Amino acid sequence: GTAVSNQEVILHKYLNQSEVGKETAKTDEEGRFLFENLSTLPDYTYNLYVKYQEADYWGNDITFKDKTAAEGILLAVYDSTSNPDDIKVQMHHIIFDIQGEFLIVKEVILFHNGGNRTYIGKKIKGRDKRITLSFSLPPGFANMKYLQGLMSCCIIPAGEGFVDTMPVKPGSRQIAFAYQLEYGSSKYLFKRLMNYDTDSLDILIPAGEVKISSTDIPFASDTAEIQGRSYLYLKARDMVKAGTTLELNLSNLPAGRGSLKVIVYSLVAVLILLGFAYPFFRKGKAAKGGKGKIKDDKGMTKDSKETLLSAIAQLDDRFQAGKISEKDYRDLRKQKKEKLMELYKGDKNTS
Repeated sequence: GTAVSNQEVILHKYLNQSEVGKETAKTDEEGRFLFENLSTLPDYTYNLYVKYQEADYWGNDITFKDKTAAEGILLAVYDSTSNPDDIKVQMHHIIFDIQGEFLIVKEVILFHNGGNRTYIGKKIKGRDKRITLSFSLPPGFANMKYLQGLMSCCIIPAGEGFVDTMPVKPGSRQIAFAYQLEYGSSKYLFKRLMNYDTDSLDILIPAGEVKISSTDIPFASDTAEIQGRSYLYLKARDMVKAGTTLELNLSNLPAGRGSLKVIVYSLVAVLILLGFAYPFFRKGKAAKGGKGKIKDDKGMTKDSKETLLSAIAQLDDRFQAGKISEKDYRDLRKQKKEKLMELYKGDKNTS
């Protein structure tokens, strides 16, 4: 709520999405800054960047398409903290698929910073990085793919898992990744440490002969229909505390070996779609333990959601292939994600 004075602000300049230079300015006592004599041609785009208390902040794209003489921009920053008390998980999907003798595991996690400060984590000794989020994974995981909300430049492997070093700003942040496990027989014990207090945990596995059970965490059982495919849907009855070990006993697993590399790449698009599917899995329906199918009952907005999801998936592919700059990727993905979340919030408010 107050102005930040004497703060360096960097303006990045882009021509047809390629960076062509940058300028710097300092804020005055009222937090104001000014960049002059900028090109107003429609092919030019500008973006503001600030590093404040060890956290990075980017503004939205700035253009002069209407040939306006000036654009007023408000760039909000937050004080930083290394106290993790406000960080929790609102939603955690663990989605299984089976190919040959491999389990394809996809995790979608919605983090929430409930405070009014950006969480920057603890400093790593001898490195100019801080650990913000930690992810413990099952022993023997392989072929890791970071899909949403994570960047390879900011990931550090850590034992049986990895850590992220990107600051966590106030509000929500969705993360998704995929990996594989080789089970080798008809039974498999899936073990994963839960790193954070989790409000809502659910498990999905293709419906069929495979059986799944948990000894320590009580689940309600249901079925879910996703993209024409039937899944067994397990939802934890209560909040899961940090430090709890999730143990899932899988049995009646099929035999036969599949292609390790092809499997993960072929499921990337599916993961991106399922990562936004959590509004379809309602608490009330799971708690009843009924046999009904969970579907999107807001058909009037379905087409626009699918369009945005497809656009996000294409952006991810372009970025991983090096066809788009990191800055453009962040900005475009943020815009489409915000539009998508607005649609889902509308669903939630009317349900």
